[in-house]
Amino acid sequence: FGLIGQAGWPGELVVLDGGASRSIFFDRSHVIGAQSSADGERLGEVLYRYGALTEAQVEETARHVTATVRFGEAAVRLGFITRERLFQLMTKQTEEIVYAMLLVGDGMFYFLDTFDESRITARQSLSVNGLLMEGVRRMDETRCFRERIPSDQHVPEILSDRSPPEDELLEVYEK
Repeated sequence: FGLIGQAGWPGELVVLDGGASRSIFFDRSHVIGAQSSADGERLGEVLYRYGALTEAQVEETARHVTATVRFGEAAVRLGFITRERLFQLMTKQTEEIVYAMLLVGDGMFYFLDTFDESRITARQSLSVNGLLMEGVRRMDETRCFRERIPSDQHVPEILSDRSPPEDELLEVYEK
């Protein structure tokens, strides 16, 4: 990943990890898009994890997906999310796919020097170096958090039977 970014190669990095397939698209030291078949990295799951959609809204949106209407477009049409917020979270989805790809220790890795531009649903420009640095930071912090949070699939919820935390944590609690 770092070599592709440093060299500025355009192309597609394909990572096959068990049953999951991830593609990262590059152009001049930037990630311009990503796709994944892995659980937790699909757009609906990312929108839910970031609090943009409820589980019911994800299910309703999925029922409106067709061969010509993609998930994000269906969510916008249903009024569940604005187009602007959708594109912000599509960037987060790309970041999450890259971070997950960095954790793949065993699999098949291919770099293709070309790709079909139509496979990129929303062109982005994310610095390879920035993504790499954040990915390494996350790996380091994950070791500390795994003792208290078993997986990155856990979504925090406010429990009605709990009182709010002290003042210094109240801002985080309310978000």
